[in-house]
Amino acid sequence: METEPFSETFGPKAQRKKARLDVGTFEELSKLGAAAAEHAEQAADVLGLGSSGTWQCISLLLNMF
Repeated sequence: METEPFSETFGPKAQRKKARLDVGTFEELSKLGAAAAEHAEQAADVLGLGSSGTWQCISLLLNMF
């Protein structure tokens, strides 16, 4: 796991981009999360990774956005 100094992550000289969520409510966010998890499960099944591969697929999907 890589870490970044606090000054590069937060504050006036932050280098990290802020995440933009295209949702208006926590309910919408919950639905998007459930849909992403379902897609990851399907991708893991297609790839033959089983349930342990689901988390790998979720990570890949999150990095795409």
